[in-house]
Amino acid sequence: QFRTFFEQVPTPAVGISIDKAGRPIVEHVNTNFEEVFGVDGATLEKSSLAECIVPPEKRAESATIVGELRDGQVVEQEVQRSTEQGFRTFAFTGVPVAGDDPEVDAYAIYSDVTTEQEQRQRLQVLYRVLRHDLRNRMNVVKGNAEIICAEIDDPELREWAEALSASADELIELSSQTRQIERSLDAGDYARHTVDSVEVTEDVLDDVSSQYPDVEYRCDTPSELPIVANGLIDTAIRNAVENAFEHNVGPEQTVEVTVRSASRNYAEISIRDDGPGIPESERRLFDGGSEITQLQHASGLGLWLLNWIVTQSGGEIELVDVEPTGTEVRIRLPLAYREPEASSTVDEITGD
Repeated sequence: QFRTFFEQVPTPAVGISIDKAGRPIVEHVNTNFEEVFGVDGATLEKSSLAECIVPPEKRAESATIVGELRDGQVVEQEVQRSTEQGFRTFAFTGVPVAGDDPEVDAYAIYSDVTTEQEQRQRLQVLYRVLRHDLRNRMNVVKGNAEIICAEIDDPELREWAEALSASADELIELSSQTRQIERSLDAGDYARHTVDSVEVTEDVLDDVSSQYPDVEYRCDTPSELPIVANGLIDTAIRNAVENAFEHNVGPEQTVEVTVRSASRNYAEISIRDDGPGIPESERRLFDGGSEITQLQHASGLGLWLLNWIVTQSGGEIELVDVEPTGTEVRIRLPLAYREPEASSTVDEITGD
């Protein structure tokens, strides 16, 4: 049954053994592998996979991947390989096989992402040019608006000039926020790891609170609470915490942060403020009712990034209104594996 499934996988797949020299030896490939890489499976069997499809300058990277598979690690990364159509970029997934004496030590799947990568690169070039020009022009607009404010006496004209300056500030901030998101995504580690949610949250809170000395905060956390999340989870938590501190307008200006087990399977990081609340247009990001292209504020971009990272980590976000004013952002993320109790039942993400 597995061999049938292996053959029907709609992307190139190969089963390898790893010899004493650390070489990936082909045991069998599926039909898609033969078609994409232009090889005959029977001829390829018992030969080195690296020598067949890995460009010479990528052999060291390939050896590292094989070493990780041999150590029992799942490997996910983009790789370049030689195919019948030349060099192509693939999303590579390598999965080790456990067993006393398996025929195969690991399976590898190659999903071609060359077209997506090329489109992404073109969009990045256009975006960077646009963002650079937008920021430069807005700085000119802001500078001239401030000069007008200083030189004129007419109250109505001054009000218009101040509104123009404020709009320029918003666009400059929007440009800065998109640059921050770009850097986070470019440098991001999208693989999931076990991290301590308490340590990450407390580190973010210490850093952000130092920038807002007038805002009091309370933090309630256990000694530790390991979760499974991708490498950008600290960026997601930072966005939620910064949003709470920045938009806190209550008389006491207080932010409350709590980390706890929401259920047997999920941890919950709660960030509560007494600000004006999150606009409905930005809330719709969390139920699929709004796209990033419809956002009008830099804070909306931050919320989009927060939602994206948490979703990619297998979690979810809930926004709760706080009376008389304020918002509680509840971030739920998978707990690191725990041995279930014999009497336990499978609970939902909400912990009900």
